[in-house]
Amino acid sequence: MGWVPLDRTNEASAALELFVKNPYFKGVRNLTHDYTNPKYESDDKWILRPEVLKTLALVESARVSFGLCGGKFRTHFYCADSC
Repeated sequence: MGWVPLDRTNEASAALELFVKNPYFKGVRNLTHDYTNPKYESDDKWILRPEVLKTLALVESARVSFGLCGGKFRTHFYCADSC
């Protein structure tokens, strides 16, 4: 698993282009339990932001998995509800 900045689509795209060349790369993981980061602390629906959704579409196009790890149940609910 690797990490890409879900809220910065251009950077995520460049990272994915590099990562998919490695046969051991299987997916992207995002850790949402970093409560000191205002991106997660103040917005339970951050996963539904337009830039994040664009990046998730890139992850899907790359045909790799997406793992959401964290402690905020509401964020997981919004993610599952948007699928």
